[in-house]
Amino acid sequence: MTPPPTSLGAYELLERIGQGGMGEVWRARHRTLGKAVAVKLIRAGTLGESVEADREVLRRFEREAHVAAALRSPHAIQLQDFGVTPDGAFFQVMELLDGLDLRQLVERFGPVPAGRAVGLLRQAADALAEAHSLGFVHRDVKPSNLFLCRLGTRVDFVKVLDFGLARSTDGGDPSLTRTGGIPGSPATLAPEVLRGQPPTDKADVYALGCVATWLLTGHLPFEGASAIEVIVGHLERAPAPLVDASGAPIPASLAACVASALAKDPAARPTIRELSRALAATGLESTWSEETAEAWWTLNQPAATARAPAAPASVPFSREQAYARLRKDFEASRINVGEYERRMSVARVADSPVQVLDALRGLPEEPAPLVVVAPPPPAPTTTTLTALTALTAPSAPRIVAVLSSQVRRGAWRPESNTEVAVVMGSVELDLSSAVLEPGMTELHCSAFLGSIEITVPQGLFVQIAGSGFLGSFEGSSGGLKRAGDPWIRVTGNAVLGSVEVRVRR
Repeated sequence: MTPPPTSLGAYELLERIGQGGMGEVWRARHRTLGKAVAVKLIRAGTLGESVEADREVLRRFEREAHVAAALRSPHAIQLQDFGVTPDGAFFQVMELLDGLDLRQLVERFGPVPAGRAVGLLRQAADALAEAHSLGFVHRDVKPSNLFLCRLGTRVDFVKVLDFGLARSTDGGDPSLTRTGGIPGSPATLAPEVLRGQPPTDKADVYALGCVATWLLTGHLPFEGASAIEVIVGHLERAPAPLVDASGAPIPASLAACVASALAKDPAARPTIRELSRALAATGLESTWSEETAEAWWTLNQPAATARAPAAPASVPFSREQAYARLRKDFEASRINVGEYERRMSVARVADSPVQVLDALRGLPEEPAPLVVVAPPPPAPTTTTLTALTALTAPSAPRIVAVLSSQVRRGAWRPESNTEVAVVMGSVELDLSSAVLEPGMTELHCSAFLGSIEITVPQGLFVQIAGSGFLGSFEGSSGGLKRAGDPWIRVTGNAVLGSVEVRVRR
């Protein structure tokens, strides 16, 4: 095997940072200027299929260079050089970007807020609109081809990558697509392209609608166990309603923009410029401010030259994401109920991103061992909070509802020793048809600003040993108790909440 080169003309290759169907990408440096760049390299004869296949990829590689060189949008990857080495290797020299692509963004940090999504989509639309005005269709718009980076002092800056499949709308060179093949990624391909029609600029609009769905929900519009399932979705199914990470609907104005981009009929879709204007008209872009973006990057993607250690990359940023993170850590017993409530109070009254982050300081990274964060120094609510058992690493199964509700009914099987915890939520347990093991099943209940409702069948022996502090813990003990029969003991505390045991008659 030919060893990789260490230099290409004026460029010194430092390390390989990527490899894909179009070759390799290297971090490099200009020998004279010392400027850091990215070099995309491909050598004929390395693809392993056929001479004609090699020639096709090299033509695509050259086409990408010509398209990139023609674009002036700051949101298109900037080409700085292009050529062929003496040994026949083709290379492109491009700007070196500091950041991550949109696929990595959502995989690492989850769906983004609506305002941020609008800003990212409009930036991508800027580069695509220029390509369309010059008569080119990208044909492979997808999350991994949209790169989010810092550029100078700016952050949250989108660059559109990989114009290797770009094609002129006047027909171009038909040989740039393999015979019988479909260009692009099935996950974002427009229905008309899947039917074999030539791609137009409306295919890029559809693909950007798929990217929008990914940013907002963490899922592509159509997913499946095979490419066939995905293709059938594009051709025949309607996309699911858009909901955010918490399950709440996406703002209607934004959902309408995405729906228009995903129209099955290309004639019903807006142009890329019309889509960008519609996104701007939602007014959501201003909700993700420059200050917010800078704080997010400082926390999650510090510059490579930064001297301070990087903050945990798993810390979410928006207030809603902060709520979700705190609930998750509480349910995993990383913080007790007192600390949970204190941090939630901080997040609720926060009026800036930095204050939201204060509620998350010190939470362990994923995966981390279970730890208990001590409650704050005594405050007016401490007496109340200490009446509720601290929820530390459990030795028993747990049913937890934090700002949510949990329901168990039907033929379910409760564990013999189960903890039930509620904070500003509700749990409903119906044992009427539950499968109970012989002997005692103990339910240890903690209700703080919430309710736990337990329904038991008539005749089941019930023992209640709980207390209420500014709340209620009540029910009727008794029933028949015979050796070997199942019976229930309900214990615990209710603080500003309620635990109630009912008998179904």
